[in-house]
Amino acid sequence: MVSDQLFQLVYVSRCSVPMSDEALHAIQMDAAQRNREAGVTGVLLYGHGSFLQLLEGTKAKLKQIFGRIALDERHQHCSVLYFKPTHERSAGSWSMGVLHLDSSRSPIPLDQMLRYFSEHAEDPTFPDPVASLIYHFEKLTSETETEAA
Repeated sequence: MVSDQLFQLVYVSRCSVPMSDEALHAIQMDAAQRNREAGVTGVLLYGHGSFLQLLEGTKAKLKQIFGRIALDERHQHCSVLYFKPTHERSAGSWSMGVLHLDSSRSPIPLDQMLRYFSEHAEDPTFPDPVASLIYHFEKLTSETETEAA
């Protein structure tokens, strides 16, 4: 059934107010519950006043969720960078993973990830940008957890 096909959506937005770790945790808890109910997985990166988020689910669910995000007063200038069908989830283990890049020692600035997406999202000779995003998310998340321990 075509309507059940899995899609990946990556968007970027500017944050209208600075986000603390506590505010990001609240977003994570709310989104994780909603995403589980909708069958959506994803990761959210926040840094230097910008969000970069990957969401995975059916086309209808992603459009519904992105519509809500675009109307959320915490987001400004929402822009979809990537919206394509996929055969498998890249963020399948997270109903909503969150990484606050301003409080981690990220060697990869968010603006560099954004540039990568904008330059290579449509270029078939470059590695899958979603796989690259998940690779860096997992690496940075594990480094942040190690530093906190």
